[in-house]
Amino acid sequence: MKGKDKNLLAFGIFNVISVIPFLFLAMVVAFTIFALVDIKATVILCLLIIFLSPISCIIGIVRGIRSRKNPGTCAQACAILSVIGIFLFAVVAGYLWWRSGIS
Repeated sequence: MKGKDKNLLAFGIFNVISVIPFLFLAMVVAFTIFALVDIKATVILCLLIIFLSPISCIIGIVRGIRSRKNPGTCAQACAILSVIGIFLFAVVAGYLWWRSGIS
């Protein structure tokens, strides 16, 4: 594999794996900041952390689609893994929202 193939494949794998750690990082940051500072800063920072994963997945989809015409690249794998990452984010975030009792 060439360097670009490895980068695209690694970016797609990162998009699938990074969903759950980003959500747990947001929860830890929320608890820490809520204990130290006011609630407005907590909400803003947690929303930024939570939406890093789907933004990364969207960037992965765009990079995969733009690179698909190059022969022999892992562009399709990057796009597919990024779509899986978005679906995984939706499932995990929906489950956590449901378990939190916020409606």
